[in-house]
Amino acid sequence: MLKSIIKVKTQNILKLDKQKIINYLENDKIVIIKKIISKKLCNSITKYLTNISHNTIPNYFPIRIGSPNNFRVNLEDQRAMVKGSFYQFSFFPWNQDVFNFFKLFKNVFIFKNRINMLSDEEFFYPKSDKECAIRLSFQFYPKKTGFLNQHQDPVDYHQKYLMIMNLSKKGKDFRKGGLFSVIGKKKIMIDNFSEVGDLIFFKADIPHGVELIDPKSSPNLLEDKGRWMALFATNKLPKNNRIKNSVEKKS
Repeated sequence: MLKSIIKVKTQNILKLDKQKIINYLENDKIVIIKKIISKKLCNSITKYLTNISHNTIPNYFPIRIGSPNNFRVNLEDQRAMVKGSFYQFSFFPWNQDVFNFFKLFKNVFIFKNRINMLSDEEFFYPKSDKECAIRLSFQFYPKKTGFLNQHQDPVDYHQKYLMIMNLSKKGKDFRKGGLFSVIGKKKIMIDNFSEVGDLIFFKADIPHGVELIDPKSSPNLLEDKGRWMALFATNKLPKNNRIKNSVEKKS
């Protein structure tokens, strides 16, 4: 295993040594917390989302207080700050959903806040579009077409570290491409080291992206084979002018 990859096991994410995790991240390590949720639950979630994609007309909604949970198709959408091709399913804490996602993953968002030196429920209940809000974003990268350009996310008072959950198995659901980061001058294919249900942390300003999934396969946008992930996001709301946008970074 690469020296840049640190794997950690726990029965309760809130019992992890917060400072130890921060120290790893500050030394440009990628931290993988093993099997936060079961493979069976991950498969149930992706099956539910696949059903949405097959039976719902996609729509774009800006991220603001009161936005509905939504399904969006981003095929190199010009409105996106970073060029990519994927399906996105966004869930917000002020809406209900059949999985009760914000109860299921509450401790994950709390731990993200803790390592970012925030109060446990910071940004859970924003009162103004000048603030930030947590969002659970599931993303599916289809074979042949799915990718996300290399970029850096903003580091500010809202977050310093990113948190991603792997919902697919490289070598089974797809074979080529996947999540990567660039540390120093070395490109690290993170999906080579993670399993379904693993939680992945790294610094938000480390260049990262999703390399094209199975570029030699036949395209089928409605096929459920490809790369699935969940992003535990903290997003600025539309009237928040304090935080910069994500920016593409050429490799």
